[in-house]
Amino acid sequence: MADRAGAPTEEIVGEMSEEEKEMFANMATATGEKKTEILKKLQEYAAENMEIWKNQKVYVGIVGDPGAGKSTFINSIRGLKPKAPGAAEVGLGHTTMVTTVYPHPARPESLVFVDFPGVLLKKGSGEEPDFDIQQYLEEFGEKMDQCHLFLVFSSGRIQHNAVQIGMKARDMGKKVLFVRSMFDKDLADKENDDPDYFDDHTEADLMEELRQDYIQVLKDVGWEGVVNPRDVFIISGRLKNVLEGSWDIPKFRKAMIDGLSALQKMVVINTCRDFSKNTIKKRG
Repeated sequence: MADRAGAPTEEIVGEMSEEEKEMFANMATATGEKKTEILKKLQEYAAENMEIWKNQKVYVGIVGDPGAGKSTFINSIRGLKPKAPGAAEVGLGHTTMVTTVYPHPARPESLVFVDFPGVLLKKGSGEEPDFDIQQYLEEFGEKMDQCHLFLVFSSGRIQHNAVQIGMKARDMGKKVLFVRSMFDKDLADKENDDPDYFDDHTEADLMEELRQDYIQVLKDVGWEGVVNPRDVFIISGRLKNVLEGSWDIPKFRKAMIDGLSALQKMVVINTCRDFSKNTIKKRG
C-alpha cells in the first residue's frame, strides 16, 4: 500500500539503514525494558529525521452505530474535552450522515480521524434510512481507500451496516480493529444488575465475556471470516480512561500502530503523546 506522501512503504523502508530496519521490525514483538529502549531509539530517530516523517500522513477511519462512543473516543484520542473547539459532537441522538474529518490538533496535517456514516439515506426516501453498500461505496469509497486503518465501534449490539462497511475496508486491504468503547458503563451496569458477579469474577473476566460476545454478534450480523480476539478491544473512550491507559487501551494503541509503515508509526507515537501513561513512561 502506498503512503499518502506518494512513496510505497517498501521504498520508505528501503531508504533506511539496516540498523533502523531492524529497530522497527523488533518494535512489534519487544516487551519490557527492550520495548522502552526501542521506543527511545524511535524518538531519537524521529528527531534526527524530522523533515522526512513530518510529511507522512495517517488517516484512521471510524464507523459504528449512533451511541457507540465514536465521538467520545475521537475527542479523547486528540486530548479534547467534549465542548472544546474542534471537538466532535457528542450525543446519543447524533447520527453522522456525511464523512467528518477530525485532525489531531498537535499535527493536523499528519494525523486525521475520519468519522464515517453508519447509515445512508436512500435518495428520494425522505428521512427513512435505507442502506445499500454499493451506493455507500460510490459516495464514500474514495475516502475509505484513503484510510490506513479502520475501527469498528460497538456499545453492545451492532447493525449490519457497520459490519458491511468494515468488511469492505478489510477487502480494500485495510487493517480492521473492533472496539467496545463503554466498559466503564458496562462495569457499572454489572455491579448494579448482578452484584454477586464479582464475588468470584474479576474485571478481566467481564472483559473477556464482552470480547467473545462482540465476536459472536459480528458473526450473527454477517461478518465473513474469522475474527481474531486480539483484534477486539474493551475500553472506555472517556478522556480520563484514555489518558490513564485503562483496560485494553495500551494493547489497542499498539494494535493501531502495528499495521503502519515505520515513518507513519513515528507520526502516531510523536503526536498522541498522552495516549496512555505507559506510553509516556516509555518515552522516557
